Amino acid sequence: MLSYRRKTHMLKRAKQSKEKILRQAELKTELGLQAEEDKIIIEKSNMLKFFINKMEALISLIVYIVMCGLAVIGLAALIYPAPRQEIIILLTQLFDELTNYF
Repeated sequence: MLSYRRKTHMLKRAKQSKEKILRQAELKTELGLQAEEDKIIIEKSNMLKFFINKMEALISLIVYIVMCGLAVIGLAALIYPAPRQEIIILLTQLFDELTNYF
């Protein structure tokens, strides 16, 4: 009987093998090659791809932090009475200006 570690290792290797086969099929269709079993396509990372991926991650992190900050400010404005009154005044002025504009 196989031990738990061995079973999980075998399942992990099978999953990796399946993912590798699927990735190879995706690359072959992306490059327009015929699905030949004996050829393996290796996609190498270059500096531009690396830079674009890191910039994308950095921008999404900045957007996430800004959105969380705005959410905290909004909650604080709704909880405390003085900022709540200011927000109500600003929203009514904004609504009046928009109705006058349109």
